[in-house]
Amino acid sequence: MKLRDVTFGKSDGYNESLEPNFSEMFYEDTGSYQKLLDSRNYIIIGRKGTGKTTLASYYKYKSNLNKNELCDQRFANDFIQKKLLNFAQEDINKDEASLFWEYVFLLDLGAELVKFYRKRRFLSVNKLVQSNKIKELEKILKNEQTRTDNIT
Repeated sequence: MKLRDVTFGKSDGYNESLEPNFSEMFYEDTGSYQKLLDSRNYIIIGRKGTGKTTLASYYKYKSNLNKNELCDQRFANDFIQKKLLNFAQEDINKDEASLFWEYVFLLDLGAELVKFYRKRRFLSVNKLVQSNKIKELEKILKNEQTRTDNIT
């Protein structure tokens, strides 16, 4: 093997996770991935450059191999774009900021759930009940989008 054939990684985990052989490059040295598998751990924290984004991307990759799991990544820019669409250049009142971000997060989560359940077949006995709940969630999301469009 020559030195030019060695992949040293990217300067940020997001770009590194886009490499076609990303899953082969990820290595488990500190037990971080195993800790994420524990359902009580759901936040990845650490200093800049410690591999948070890479770990999250690897977790997403592994989770998406299982068709019964829903896992996706969101970045600050995804949420900031929603803020700009809703408030243009205005600042959010500090008292309302946490409520706004919770609202944005829940809408995003709801949309992901609808997309996830629309892609798969319901395997349980309660097919109709589950289908109706997804339709109800879809209706709520559509109404919220319409309301947001009218406000802005």
